[in-house]
Amino acid sequence: GTPGAPGARRPVPVSALEQPQKSFTQQLKDSLVYWIVGLVLFVLAFPILWINERNAAEMEAVLYHAKQECLSLPPSTVDAENDGALVHMVGRTLVTAALKDPDFSDVQVYDAVRLRRQVEMYQWVETRQEKEKPGARLGETETEQTFTYSKEWKSFWVDSDQFRDATAQQVYRNPGAPACGFGVEVEAPEVQFGPTDPGDSAVSAAPFRLSPGLKAQLTQGWATVAVPHYLQGKGMAFVDGVCKAEQGGGAEPGVGDVRITFQQIECGPTTVMALQDGRSFLPYRAVSRGIWCFPDRSAENLRKHLLMAGRQSNEELVESRQHDLAGMSCLCFLSNFVEGACAVVNTPQIEYVSQTHEDSDQVFRALKANSSFKKWLFRGIGWAVMYLGQYLTFSPLITLLSVIPLINNLVATSIFLLCGVTTALVSLCVAGVACLVYHPRDALLVALGIAVVVAVGLTLPTAGEQQAQLF
Repeated sequence: GTPGAPGARRPVPVSALEQPQKSFTQQLKDSLVYWIVGLVLFVLAFPILWINERNAAEMEAVLYHAKQECLSLPPSTVDAENDGALVHMVGRTLVTAALKDPDFSDVQVYDAVRLRRQVEMYQWVETRQEKEKPGARLGETETEQTFTYSKEWKSFWVDSDQFRDATAQQVYRNPGAPACGFGVEVEAPEVQFGPTDPGDSAVSAAPFRLSPGLKAQLTQGWATVAVPHYLQGKGMAFVDGVCKAEQGGGAEPGVGDVRITFQQIECGPTTVMALQDGRSFLPYRAVSRGIWCFPDRSAENLRKHLLMAGRQSNEELVESRQHDLAGMSCLCFLSNFVEGACAVVNTPQIEYVSQTHEDSDQVFRALKANSSFKKWLFRGIGWAVMYLGQYLTFSPLITLLSVIPLINNLVATSIFLLCGVTTALVSLCVAGVACLVYHPRDALLVALGIAVVVAVGLTLPTAGEQQAQLF
């Protein structure tokens, strides 16, 4: 049999290998590459910070108008007069068709949004441990690598031919990936949305349909699906959820054994806040509303423009916002890259769904908290990218000084602190300028407050001198 105990984590040691590190000349060449990468990252941080502040300001405007315009309605009937209006509805999701696993026809669920199959295989796994030590030449180091091997359940295939130790490739062999793959998820093609208690109406008469954006957010509440005692598919036979690699195998798992589980997300209580578009929904996004007390659109035209904005794709959103970065034309490629990423993960919009019943105040609190979290998250990401970029630009200097250990450690620590302080100040300046552009009212209030403090500070000494003269 294969050597090694059958337990899930009993390492089998092999002989240590020594791998010489790169020479000083090669390290210096690599440091020049790091310098280029660092320069790109440093420049990339500017559009990240700028676009984040713009999106944060736009989301604040979206929330401000949403609170004034939101309509809380029951999802019982579709009213065409509400097309283009932000609606808040509390109801229940419904799926009339059964969800079936594409490879195991005996597994099907009803009234479920999602069904997924999870497959694990018992395999040999390689673990590497490294330990550095001085090399034979000045400025060189060697890495001592030790490899151990153990058996574990894994949800992906481990190719034993890629084990670093040549002997282990022959001794610790894994079979090929299972015929059923390692995981499949099936999504209901249509998720209906209607009242919690439909009354006498048929289940198929739910008036609304969740949009793809709302349906994609239904990812909570996975529940285990009972697996039939005997399950067959893709040329594999499972007994109580386990397919043995060798017939007559014992209770202990063996290399090549496969186990399978199924889970589902059932339909249930749901809250939706989005822009109504017939029987479906769209994202509620910012549109031009004129200047302060001089609106340039009627309520009907406003809803038309809200529908047009909600139907824009990510590509159209990126294209429509490129003019906002006219001052960064020299960073066109990087700015477009950041715009594209933000259009996926940080678009200022309301397309909210929750798998519980929530009133509109709860929804707005959740949206505000999520907006604040994203704002500070991307501020941190922008600073981290800028910090890493600036630190990498010092790679050639650190490499040149690596032959002098004491000086190298001192310089590296100084550069570490210097980069932290300077990038923090630059990030604050970029965020501050963006705030002046996209939050002019808030920036004006802050400027007035600073002016008052400065004025009071300047008048206090003068008043003191006048009182001193009187006495």
